[in-house]
Amino acid sequence: MNQVVSEKRLRKRILFINPGPFGSLTDTYYYYIHLKEYYDITHVGFDEGKEVINYDNIRLIHLNGGSSGLSQKRLFFKKIRELLNSENFDFILINYFIGCSLIRLFRRKSVVVDVRSSYIFKNKYKRFLYNIILFFEVHFFRNITVISKGLSNFLHLPGRSHILPLGAPQFPLVKKKFDSLKILYVGTFCQRNIPNTIFAFAKFYREHNSKIPMSYTIIGYGSEDDVANIQTAIMTQEMKDHISYIGVIRYPKLNKYLHDHNVGMSYIPIKNHYEHQPPTKTFEYLLSGMAVIATGTSENKKVISDSNGVVINDSIEDIYNGLKEIYIRRLSYDTEKIQKNAKSYSWEEIVNGNLIPYIESFN
Repeated sequence: MNQVVSEKRLRKRILFINPGPFGSLTDTYYYYIHLKEYYDITHVGFDEGKEVINYDNIRLIHLNGGSSGLSQKRLFFKKIRELLNSENFDFILINYFIGCSLIRLFRRKSVVVDVRSSYIFKNKYKRFLYNIILFFEVHFFRNITVISKGLSNFLHLPGRSHILPLGAPQFPLVKKKFDSLKILYVGTFCQRNIPNTIFAFAKFYREHNSKIPMSYTIIGYGSEDDVANIQTAIMTQEMKDHISYIGVIRYPKLNKYLHDHNVGMSYIPIKNHYEHQPPTKTFEYLLSGMAVIATGTSENKKVISDSNGVVINDSIEDIYNGLKEIYIRRLSYDTEKIQKNAKSYSWEEIVNGNLIPYIESFN
């Protein structure tokens, strides 16, 4: 049992507020996993027309439909107001969404707004506008959490903001072999230029496949155009026997792929609006014992070193050189050591060492 909670022996009541269904935000799901034994947890959001999954030790309040549309937003705020007026919660965590500052009209004490991302629209003017809205709304809250100091500075959040990092699950220790290169990409395809990784892998494969067996697996989600571009790149490079596009795979089924592969592709185009977004995929790869090829965003540079991977720029040639560097260094990677050194990025460590003490600071 967590020492902070066991010493106080309190059963505080926590409310998570997010317009989406429970589980749609990975962070909140893992908060629940590691808090459910110590706190009474309630989540309120829309079901978005999806099947509602029941979980142990959490009360789910799901409104029908989605949060788009003025009438739906009114319904959401009405439900939140009713909930806050009728029940006492010791800690209320709002995953930031536009308009969430209205909740401050219903409740002021023990309310926290949590910023997991800046806006990353392709249009720079739209990004700027939405980030300005976020900036002004967040300033209405006394209590703010944010995933990194870099993102806090980028968004000009108040100095009182509490850093609540992004993480990934902790996997069992494994000893991965590097007698082959099994490369994995997991994540979104939106604005990620994933075909660049395919072109780079194809070039590397043609030059090195006689030296070592290799494959590349792509898992994730995106628009129809994103998926079509990935599939077209695989076909035009004649890589269908060596590159597998899988589509969307969620936990716990994703665990098999993280276990079976030994190199993670943390490919994020190097753009200003991605600089301070700690990528979940990097932590997932490290905590499963992979060596990582990571583009050199400021957040990736903080966690990738010679002992656990390589940092690259974002061109096709840079990815190719990263693959070549991983191949050259492959026998130097100690996968168990990579996992152990990444333990501080696990949700268990973040919740026990950061979130629970933060919750307990609210009286």
